Amino acid sequence: MKYEDARKLEVGDKIVVEIGEIRWKDHLEEVRVFPVSHADVNYSVINNEEILGKLSDFQQQEKIKFTKAEKKEFDAALPKLYWKDDDFEDIQNILNSIYGSEKDFPALNQYLYNGPADKDFENQIKFVKAIEHPELIEVEKEKRYYIRILGQYLDYNFDKNVLYLHEIKKMVFGQNTFTQTEIDKLQKLSEFSVIDLNKCKEAVEDEQKEG
Repeated sequence: MKYEDARKLEVGDKIVVEIGEIRWKDHLEEVRVFPVSHADVNYSVINNEEILGKLSDFQQQEKIKFTKAEKKEFDAALPKLYWKDDDFEDIQNILNSIYGSEKDFPALNQYLYNGPADKDFENQIKFVKAIEHPELIEVEKEKRYYIRILGQYLDYNFDKNVLYLHEIKKMVFGQNTFTQTEIDKLQKLSEFSVIDLNKCKEAVEDEQKEG
């Protein structure tokens, strides 16, 4: 480990050390980190080059899985970590900006606040961990579905809020396949208030050819 990185270690950090020559065994209680050039100081036990890294660096950490929509909103929300123009970091700022903002953060609202309480809590912990360790984020490839209503396939344009139904699977004015997040969004529209869209789903078999 580089000396400047070793200097950032804090009390309580768990580290992995390569055991070399043990020096000054009568001073083992005085474990201190010194650059190699000072390794002959009589109370040093390890030097920075013997520290391979933090224990967490050697443990396989579980990936934090986001959908494409959740990751896009996560990136948009991240600047809200800072209070106004200050460098003060406050995770609560992000959570406050997301909560109830279904227009700006529909996917994250669903992820963080619209499930069972225990699941929401679990996802909120993962969300905070993703802020600290964005390298753990893994974007899942979402399954896509056709929506078949009364034997016809839905074609919907989200930007223009226009829908069409076709007898065959095709896309003309908007899109004809939808993620679960998009289906949940459609379900809230008055046009589908008496239809359970989840019962109208047909999985897309070849997602490479469908949009």
